[in-house]
Amino acid sequence: FPVCLSVLCSGWNELLIASFSHRSVTVKDGILLATGLHVQRSSAHSAGVGSIFDRVLTELVSKMKDMQMDKTELGCLRAIVLFNPDAKGLSNSPEVEGLREKVYASLESYTKAKYPDQPGRYSIHRSYRPGWGQFKKYTDIPIQ
Repeated sequence: FPVCLSVLCSGWNELLIASFSHRSVTVKDGILLATGLHVQRSSAHSAGVGSIFDRVLTELVSKMKDMQMDKTELGCLRAIVLFNPDAKGLSNSPEVEGLREKVYASLESYTKAKYPDQPGRYSIHRSYRPGWGQFKKYTDIPIQ
C-alpha cells in the first residue's frame, strides 16, 4: 500500500493533465476537463490562467491531436508516469523502474504493430512524456 500511495501522490497531477489533454483533442480552442465541463480559452484568460492554458493547448493537446494518439498509447504513457522510481518515500525504486521499463517495452511493441508505417512514433512517445512534467510546477499540490 505505501508503494501505491507514493507513486500516486507523485504523479496524480500529470495523470490528470494527460487525461484532460487527450479528451480535448476534439475541442476547438478549449479544454474538456470532464464530461460537461468545457473551458474556453477566453474564459481561462479572464480567470488569470491563460498562460498555462495556452501552453497545455499548444504543447500537449495539439501534439496529441497531430499524432492522433490513441487510448492505448495514452494508457501506457499514464502508466509510465505512475511507475516513477523517483517518487518521494519510495523504498523499492528498482522494482518500480522495472515496471516502468516493461510498460515502455509494451508501448514500443504496440506502436510498431499498430503503426508500422510510422517507425519514429515510439521515439516521439519517449520524448513526449517528459513534457507533461513541465506543468507539474503549476499543479504541485501534495495529497495528504
